[in-house]
Amino acid sequence: MIARKTAWGLYGVFLLAFGAYKYLIAAPPEFSIGYMVSVAILVVLTGVIPFVVAAWLAGKMPSPAGQWVVAIAVALIVCCAGYASYWALFIAPTGADVPMQAVALRGIYPGAIEGILAGLLAGSRKS
Repeated sequence: MIARKTAWGLYGVFLLAFGAYKYLIAAPPEFSIGYMVSVAILVVLTGVIPFVVAAWLAGKMPSPAGQWVVAIAVALIVCCAGYASYWALFIAPTGADVPMQAVALRGIYPGAIEGILAGLLAGSRKS
């Protein structure tokens, strides 16, 4: 099975790429601390919390199959909930005409990746 250091390394690469992508897709022409803070909150809600919760819960499962199911399901759910929370904190108060469901569904791809990474980490717990 994959070593813990490798699993954490892959997650680090994902987190750096995810954070950079989230910053660059809508970055203002000049640096804005407010924008940077909102991106940091988004990354914590959708890139850190889902992975940590999924890896922790998956690590408690006795079977490898259970670890994978829990890791992927939890990461998807928590990541989509993170996007919904971000919508409630930053998008809804501005009155923007963006439905919460559309924002929450943005968590599917990163949540799936985080679930796979959490599954790798949970599977390496004895390595």
